[in-house]
Amino acid sequence: MSTVKKRAAKAKTSAVRAPRPNPRERAPPLKGKVKKQLQTRMVARLLYVVGCVDIIATVSSSPLIVMFGEAMPLTVLSIVVSMLLFLIPQVFSSFLAERFAIRFGSILSLSLTLFATSVSTFLSVAALHYESCNLYYISRLLSGLFRHPTTIREVIDHQYPEISQYYDGKSTVPYVIAAAMVIGGVFGDTSLGIVAITGIMAVVEAFVATVVLIISFAVSDVPKIVPTVHKLSTLRGWLLRRPRDIAVLVFPLAALNCCVANVQLLYPSVDRRVFQLCYSAIGLHMSMDICLQVVIAPVILKWFSRGSRALVCFCAILLCVSMWVSPLIAKHGFRLYFVVTMFLTDIPAAVLQLAFSTFPTDTFSSTEKELAVKMQNYTKKVIKQWQPVFFMILQYQFPEHAGLTRVFGFPLALGIGIYGLTSRFVCQLPRLLLATLC
Repeated sequence: MSTVKKRAAKAKTSAVRAPRPNPRERAPPLKGKVKKQLQTRMVARLLYVVGCVDIIATVSSSPLIVMFGEAMPLTVLSIVVSMLLFLIPQVFSSFLAERFAIRFGSILSLSLTLFATSVSTFLSVAALHYESCNLYYISRLLSGLFRHPTTIREVIDHQYPEISQYYDGKSTVPYVIAAAMVIGGVFGDTSLGIVAITGIMAVVEAFVATVVLIISFAVSDVPKIVPTVHKLSTLRGWLLRRPRDIAVLVFPLAALNCCVANVQLLYPSVDRRVFQLCYSAIGLHMSMDICLQVVIAPVILKWFSRGSRALVCFCAILLCVSMWVSPLIAKHGFRLYFVVTMFLTDIPAAVLQLAFSTFPTDTFSSTEKELAVKMQNYTKKVIKQWQPVFFMILQYQFPEHAGLTRVFGFPLALGIGIYGLTSRFVCQLPRLLLATLC
């Protein structure tokens, strides 16, 4: 019996004294992995903050359009020329910017494009100070040639997927733009002039570019990965094989964005020149339009999920009515004008933009849905870039607010009609009206 106890005690002692694995042998690989993850997360957060600051620096001047026009009086022709000097080089240089980012590194290319943006902004400061149209033309041309942050960020997402997985910048961009509108309005109400405000934004752009340059040195690996994005030739070939998709995807969305942009581009001038509002109120007014698209429109579409097609028709009717009513209501004070434009223009436009982006793509297969979304995004981008040019031309032809808004009610009505005929939801409109009245 004692022998058995001795053997058990001996086995227990040997089990206790068994050699354990040395933690130092496994620590270096684990430590290196954690260090790399922390570095990747820090780089991702820095790039996210840099993108937000870049948006604020470039968009915050939107509520200050009236101040910009007072500082340097430009004719309609000079404004159109300056816009074309930005847009035409963008068409040809975006492909070269993507190739350069793939060859020499996307993060380094992002820092260079931000440096070019800061130089262009400094030239705008000089143009405002000396009231020189030639300097302003040069600044717009330089910005059109070298400003490609969106294209380069797509290359970053493909080259460094481990960085892009730590943040979702696309979902927060509308909120950042709304905040930029408010910040620009607050700057406009200070004692600083448009020259000083533009100079501050140029310094911010230069600082952001320096931060990205330091990040590019930290991320030394430059993978030669070609982004798998759909080029315009692919989209054009797909649309030629299915010409009906042009009417479903492109035409209604283009007509809607064109009409809504012409109405909302008038907000800064109407708020300042007609109602004499402060720039903070103008920035808040413009930011509310963006928040309606992100917050209110999805709730309304989810609420009327069963009658969503009829809701599209109802919102289109409201928007067409607002094209005729809003110029007349502007004479009766800002409060009535604000309420009517919100409920007849801004909310219906937000619902229609979301509906035109969602409903047509649901009818495609999983393989073609990505092409449809790409085509819609490209249509929105083209309208957003070129619409100010047509807006200035139309504002020259129709100086009155009423003439401009009423002319552009017809393309919207035509786009809604084509969309309704192709989707066959016109018969659901009485059901929605009955549910609304009850």
